[in-house]
Formats: sequence, structure tokens, C-alpha cells
Amino acid sequence: GQRVVHQRAEPKALNPVTAIDSVSLEVVKCTTADLIHINRETQRAEPALASKWTVSPDGRRYTVTLRRGIRFSDGHSFDADDVMFSFQVYLDDKVRSSQRDLLTIGGQPMGVRKIDPYTVQFDLAEPYASAERLFGGVAMLPRHLLESSFTAGRLADAWGLATPAAQMAGLGPFRFKEYVPGERTVLERNPHYWKADRAGNRLP
Repeated sequence: GQRVVHQRAEPKALNPVTAIDSVSLEVVKCTTADLIHINRETQRAEPALASKWTVSPDGRRYTVTLRRGIRFSDGHSFDADDVMFSFQVYLDDKVRSSQRDLLTIGGQPMGVRKIDPYTVQFDLAEPYASAERLFGGVAMLPRHLLESSFTAGRLADAWGLATPAAQMAGLGPFRFKEYVPGERTVLERNPHYWKADRAGNRLP
């Protein structure tokens, strides 16, 4: 079936790094995913793209294990290189993402290191009581699609409303299909979404 949502304005961008208005974020939220998800009902941290994580005794090091077999909506595999790239983007001064302040603890940006293709280590300058929440809402980005724009210093211009759907991909339940100015933004089911229901049927 279809779900129709009426909005008072049009999205301004489909880029998870630069989108800040509520309408754009509503669309981005449907097409992206984070490592650790915060359940809004229970307020507890739950595994998402990360299957598990461990915390060092001093509370300053988080080691995150990624799920295997996850693919972006264009079919490209997701692994630690995408995580490394995503945090490189969010922590870059020149990009000026709204997430950078969130990922700065004790006045220092979070350290990120790849352990293996499915394990990433995060180091904090000081213990942070609810560090799992730092990962919630930070959308993982497709390195294979955005690295060239980032390297060229043009990431802020990537994934505008005129960008063809084939040039965008995410890890959320839906993917971008079409934008008609003044009329509608259309999303479609992500055929590679990793979640399934209790009967084993792939969602959404």
C-alpha cells in the first residue's frame, strides 16, 4: 500500500549531513540508519547497524561490532570503511555538520579507528555517562557515493532535490524515488533493508 503524509513545506535537501529543517529531516529519517538506536518509548539503547558493543572499564573506549551482510539501498555492501568515512565527514571542521558538537567530548573530537572490516573503535577524551546516545541519530553514509564530493570540498552540494535517485543510497527502510516541485516527494521500499519481522519477512 501507500502512506501519504501532508506537509506544510517542501524539503530543502536530502543530505543527512546538511539537512536541518524539520521537513528535510523527516525524509532523511526514513532513508537512513544509525549504529545504535535509541528507543523513544523505553529510552534504552538498542542494536541497529551495530549488532553489539563493549565499553572499557574507564568508560572512554567503545568497541562496536557491525552486522554482517548489510547493504545500502543500491545493493552496495556496508562495512567499517563506511563508518570511518561517516565520522570523518561529521567531524570535519569545513563540513560544519550539526553533529560535530555532539561528537566532541571534553573539548576533543571523538577518535575513530578501524579494527577490522566489521569492528570500529571509538575513543573519548573523558568518560561520558550516556555515550550510546552519541551514536543514535548519526546517519551512516555511503562512502562509494559521497567520498568524491567530500574530497573535492563539495559535500554540502551533494544530494540536492535535483539529484537523480540512482545517485543516492541509504540504510533505512525506504529509499528516495522522485521529487516533483510543489507536489510531492516519493519514497519507495528499500529492497535491501536488513530488518525482518518475527516471521522472517523482510521489512518494511
